[in-house]
Amino acid sequence: MSTERILCYLPAERAFLCEQVFAAHGIPVIDLCCSDRSRVPQGAWVRTRSKRDIPGKGPVILAGGQHRSPIRGRETWLEVNKPRKVPKGFAGIIVRTRETGGWSNDETIQRLLENTDKINPNTTILDCGLTPESWPQYKDTGFAGLVLNDLLIGFEEFGLPPMLTDLLITIHESELLHVEGYNVATRPFSLGLERLIKGEPWWKVCDGWLREDNPTEHLPPWGLSVQSALFTANRFQTLNNFIEAYSS
Repeated sequence: MSTERILCYLPAERAFLCEQVFAAHGIPVIDLCCSDRSRVPQGAWVRTRSKRDIPGKGPVILAGGQHRSPIRGRETWLEVNKPRKVPKGFAGIIVRTRETGGWSNDETIQRLLENTDKINPNTTILDCGLTPESWPQYKDTGFAGLVLNDLLIGFEEFGLPPMLTDLLITIHESELLHVEGYNVATRPFSLGLERLIKGEPWWKVCDGWLREDNPTEHLPPWGLSVQSALFTANRFQTLNNFIEAYSS
């Protein structure tokens, strides 16, 4: 079994999938950035944009790029959108690229890592839509782990609701936009896109995207890799098979 961390981001509404993730040798991360607070099972991590009232007792991922200090008494990882040294007190960084959604860089992973002198693989986890075939080249370089994010949503166990399923089936690359530093999926001229362009915080525009199932108003925080979500689900059939493929 792989010793690298395989982090599986789960919106709080899908916390019930934690047992499946554990069974496949992954680490569930309850993502609270665009969801309501939720109970965090033992052994799971938490991703949050706010340092207040963080549930659970395990490691924390601070999202959004505005944090300067870790959570006292808890292992803390910092999300960044470009390579950098690990700030004092943090366990490491999680690099986000064009392939993943929400607060991210507009560069692909290949372009972003060209300047490798600013990054220490041993303290870096990659959130960039890596497939089981592409992960080994980074694993062999010594990266501490990877994030499975958008590629999880196409599986039947995830239970994507009807309007979001329709968006996922018909999504075109032109509808995966990088706006004001954030990657989102949106139809042209949607109300949510208008709000984002006007400067409304990304987490408000995306808040409740899974719960509300109204992607014109609550924009899904998806990146380029979401285009492969259905293909990935058809290929691996189950979440368990997919997650285990990274540690085989």
